[in-house]
Amino acid sequence: MLSRSDRCPPQPRERGAAKGEAGRQQERDRPGGAGRCRLPGKAGQGAIFGGGDDRATVDHGAQPVLQRGQMFAGGCPEAERAGDVGAGDGGHRIGGRHRRGKPGEGPHDPLLAVQLGVEAGGDRRDRPVHGAAQGFLVGRSILSNAAVHANAKAILKMDIKEFFPTVTVRRVKGVFRRAGYRDGISTLLALICTEAPREIVEVEGKTYYVSLGPRCLPQGAPTSPSLTNALCMRLDRRLEGLAKKLGWRYTRYADDLTFSLPAEHKGKPRLGTMIGCVTRIVAAEGFEVKAEKTRVHRTGGRQSVTGLVVNGDGPPRVSRTLRRQLRSAVHKLKTGKPLKEGESLARLSGYAAFVYMTNPDLGKKLLADINGATGAG
Repeated sequence: MLSRSDRCPPQPRERGAAKGEAGRQQERDRPGGAGRCRLPGKAGQGAIFGGGDDRATVDHGAQPVLQRGQMFAGGCPEAERAGDVGAGDGGHRIGGRHRRGKPGEGPHDPLLAVQLGVEAGGDRRDRPVHGAAQGFLVGRSILSNAAVHANAKAILKMDIKEFFPTVTVRRVKGVFRRAGYRDGISTLLALICTEAPREIVEVEGKTYYVSLGPRCLPQGAPTSPSLTNALCMRLDRRLEGLAKKLGWRYTRYADDLTFSLPAEHKGKPRLGTMIGCVTRIVAAEGFEVKAEKTRVHRTGGRQSVTGLVVNGDGPPRVSRTLRRQLRSAVHKLKTGKPLKEGESLARLSGYAAFVYMTNPDLGKKLLADINGATGAG
């Protein structure tokens, strides 16, 4: 982990005349010097990570960057792909349409290993997260998110449109700059964590990957959730302030914004004011509300937050419909009847674990029944 003491304080730049041609020549001759994207590791090897102590150093300040990563064999593939058009071999690219699979899938090795190093090597104290953020954080989950909104008169759910693609490389660089990294390191880390959507173009038998838009956070990368949580600090602060002023409660799970009016609230709900103000705040923070996904749930119907029912003053729970379907499937297993199309043992076990999260006694019984029916230990 990087500590504050590991980072170098700002240093005055050398004047060009003082450095001289000899100094510039030494800089060019140094491994990973001018014109290269490789950083000087141990034994003169150009590496993003690595060296004998599993760390790279940057410039002359010996600033640790990341740990537990991989060494690039040559140059910096991310920087090579920073241009609008580039040739390639169909390798490890993320978020682009040219990849084999759905757009937005997470990266593959070795880029995945590098991004895991970025995620593991940063100092989270320099990337604070607001208390309203419930997603992708230790000790928080869909259960903790739903628990905030139990026993509500009304629940307002709103969605941010194109959440990850809206976070461009410049905004990601800003997160690293605020965390204390120098400009060049922040740029490199932002390039590693972002990718542009691309289209395959074949020209005279050679494959090119043409950028279709700006570099942004890819959905599925291990670095994207924590970066968006840090980036949304001010958004969460403003939305929570608005909610408290109007008597509502607020949480955010990734791109899902949830507001609830407590049952004990007295006075007008001011729902229209809430929706309008949230829309304007989200727009002011560089995002956009997906209007067609805005929903209001009142006490007369089922109120659910991140997949869990929160009606009444009881704890969040799995819907009664899902519990019935799961019991029916388990009964079929016990009696030797075939499962419905689309059902599988892995799927049933996943649902049972989902129930266990909110109701350990029932979940344990369902898991035991599934394992017993299949002969698993």
